[in-house]
Amino acid sequence: MPGPAPGSLAEAAASLLGARAPVSTLVRVLDEALGGGLHPGRLYLVTVSGPAGGEGRPGAGGGLLAGGAVRAALFRDAGAVLYAAFGPSARDIAARVMAGELRVGYRALREGRLKRADRAAVAELSAGPEAARLLIEDRPGTGAGELARLAGGLEGLRLVVVDGLEALPGLRGPAHAAGAFDGPGRELRRLARDLDVPVLAVAGAGDGEGLRAVLAPDVVVALAFAADDAGYNAGYSARRDRARVTECDLGLQTEVEVRTDLARARLIGPEFDVHGVFGSDEGRLVVDGLTDAAQGVLEAPEGLPEILVKRLGQLCRGMPKEFSGLEFGDLPDEAQQAVLEEWTARPSLPDTDEGRRLGVALDAFYAHAVAHGYDPEAEIPREA
Repeated sequence: MPGPAPGSLAEAAASLLGARAPVSTLVRVLDEALGGGLHPGRLYLVTVSGPAGGEGRPGAGGGLLAGGAVRAALFRDAGAVLYAAFGPSARDIAARVMAGELRVGYRALREGRLKRADRAAVAELSAGPEAARLLIEDRPGTGAGELARLAGGLEGLRLVVVDGLEALPGLRGPAHAAGAFDGPGRELRRLARDLDVPVLAVAGAGDGEGLRAVLAPDVVVALAFAADDAGYNAGYSARRDRARVTECDLGLQTEVEVRTDLARARLIGPEFDVHGVFGSDEGRLVVDGLTDAAQGVLEAPEGLPEILVKRLGQLCRGMPKEFSGLEFGDLPDEAQQAVLEEWTARPSLPDTDEGRRLGVALDAFYAHAVAHGYDPEAEIPREA
């Protein structure tokens, strides 16, 4: 019986034009380096170098990147995810996903020490339909063929993750020592293409080049983790690391700065340069427009959320007496950053001429920040 006929150029080109949207990593600079995110039909290898696997570092670094992609597939795209865990446990993965999505303490969640409000938020999210769409396969003997079978049975599949790639059965077996075009590597590539989903294979620290030769991925994301800075504070700061993106048929594409928010088990983008962005001529005009619109509303702040009144009052350098208790310093950069954080959630404003004018000014202020690198996903909560 004859096999399937070869595909034509026309068919291949049509598939390119009708390609599904990529899955975000929730790290804006990394998505940009990847051409929009993790593209369906492609096999990605994540390697790690540097001291990322030290004490208190969940997922040895690469798993934090995977956690962001899982959250995007589940909560942004309403898709299903198959997560094959050959290193972390199902509890580890659940804690990463919940801590990153809700921005609660990873260790506190793992150790049962969450505050009541955070515990309630985790319970609500885990009972929702999105959480039910994450299938975690952590049986140690599960091979690539079984993963393909499980993935094929998931309705709305958006992403497949293989975490702890080096432990995938048969990956380095003698039968496959001659090359990468047999065995598990080939099966993972076929899984990505047949099901039209990105497959993200995460390796631990160690032999990245050897795994690349065996797996033959389409793209390699090499995470280089720095030593902790002397001033690093796990509650309020993040370590600066690097990510190198290599297309295996085109070579090195780019290198970007990322940060590791260990307290909430997240990989995030670089720190926003609020001074540079709003210190330019264009930035000062945007700030002037906002302070001008805010002044009139602050004279009668009824209907405005109290916290937004505080932030706008700080920005305008004049606070109503009843809102005089600021917890931040009197620095313009801090005020601008604080207003951005509050407006990200789009609180309601009074349905008045002054309220509508303020809304327009806040939107312009926020749009200017986003156009110059502001990423709300990369913000670290001011309270741990």
